[in-house]
Amino acid sequence: MPHIPSIFGTVIRKTLLAGLVLFCFQAFAQNSNYQGLLWKISGNGMAKPSYLYGTMHVSNKVAFHLSDSFYKAIANVDVVALEINPETWMQTMTSDPFVADRMGNVFSVRGDYSSSGFYTSLFKLEAPTNRQIGAALASELGILNSLLYRNDNYGVEFQEDTYLDLFIYQAGKKQGKEITGLEQLGTTMRLGEIAAKPETDKEKKKANKELALKRRFEIEKLLKGKNFNEVMEDAYRRGDLDLLDSLSRMSGGSDKYHDYIIVHRNIGMADDMDSIMRQKPLFAGIGAAHLPNTYGVINLLREMGYRVESVQDDKTDFGRGTKDRLEETFITQDFTTKNSFDGSFKMDLPGPLYEFPEANNTVMAAYPDMANGATYVTTRLFTFAPLYGITPQQYMAKIDSLLFENIPGKILEKKEIYRNGVPGYEITNQTKKGDVQHYFIMVKPLEIVVYKIGGKKKFVYRSEVQESLQNFGFVANDVKWNVFSPKNNAYQINMPGSLLCEAE
Repeated sequence: MPHIPSIFGTVIRKTLLAGLVLFCFQAFAQNSNYQGLLWKISGNGMAKPSYLYGTMHVSNKVAFHLSDSFYKAIANVDVVALEINPETWMQTMTSDPFVADRMGNVFSVRGDYSSSGFYTSLFKLEAPTNRQIGAALASELGILNSLLYRNDNYGVEFQEDTYLDLFIYQAGKKQGKEITGLEQLGTTMRLGEIAAKPETDKEKKKANKELALKRRFEIEKLLKGKNFNEVMEDAYRRGDLDLLDSLSRMSGGSDKYHDYIIVHRNIGMADDMDSIMRQKPLFAGIGAAHLPNTYGVINLLREMGYRVESVQDDKTDFGRGTKDRLEETFITQDFTTKNSFDGSFKMDLPGPLYEFPEANNTVMAAYPDMANGATYVTTRLFTFAPLYGITPQQYMAKIDSLLFENIPGKILEKKEIYRNGVPGYEITNQTKKGDVQHYFIMVKPLEIVVYKIGGKKKFVYRSEVQESLQNFGFVANDVKWNVFSPKNNAYQINMPGSLLCEAE
């Protein structure tokens, strides 16, 4: 679909005001005002042109019919902007309570505790089953796929390595462009929540219901028996923004939703583009639904005095070669040592380590390298082994028997290692897609620690990544006792270790 309201998924179905005009395919061919995905912006005293591109927030190949001019446009600007700067996503999602609360299970300890009770379920001192150990070995943070790839197992052969928006970001980053966003994630999500609130006024509810029925009839006539997604994708493939606009409005929700998610945001993005373009040439990639109509970004820029014209160009070996070179290029990152939340182990990372408390005695942490499409993930499965008389060597044997089933693809190398006296396995594997991954699977007296680095193709063999692996290890610290209390300060208690989750 051409536009998704948040960075993770639901396709926007937008609406127009009550006097919606029904278009037919012939009308679009005869009266086309917004045709094309790439638009050149000039005038208003700019020394060099800027560019606007209508994206789809997906990795499907339909979004990657990219012309030579697309790549030339990115190469010839100073700033690359998306709706939201990818470099800010993880920080916002883990620090803004409003955003974090709406991200679901990956950001907080959740689950169905109706039968067993929250604290009973969370703090069960149970030895993990083979299935739970296997899950820890194979564990993936779903949020990383949403942030970096947006791939699914069934359509992998018909998808690119990442989705179009992040491809634009990476193309700019790899060419040394300044990166920015036209919106803030928290602000956009708050607008979405306001827009989605159900109507309480009885008259408006009745009018919305009647309008929805009318639009259902209209869109059925417009589709002429064809599948909605097929018509939408065909329109995007041709760059027919007029048709995309009508499909989106006819299949949408309330007028209020359209005003908040499209019209209001268009004004803000056009204003931010204007501010940037007055200083530096810009390439902006935003959802295609934001471009057309009188309230679209194209017309808003024209009203500001800019000349905005569609750029049509062929797709030749130049563009295909540029794409291949960009995908084979990686940025050398600076690594610094980061500690786990309790300081018990350390690793070298190119950015912050973000913690994700999970249920079932499992804690995960990760850093997504947005520029290189790489992930650094730790998974900790607490075993409480001494309570059950299970030794680290017994867990090593158990893990060894589970590796074949739970390590993706083919194991290229496996060796038994010790890090600071802690036994474990160091594994290199290659997925079915040809991506190489590197594992440390370590067995401590109370837990199993899995540290995995993954990236496209042979990313993990890069010298700075291999060097960082040498610093992974464990820290022998004296147990520190700390004073903990709930937010309401009803009590205080001295406990060893670090706070994992805070009681309300």
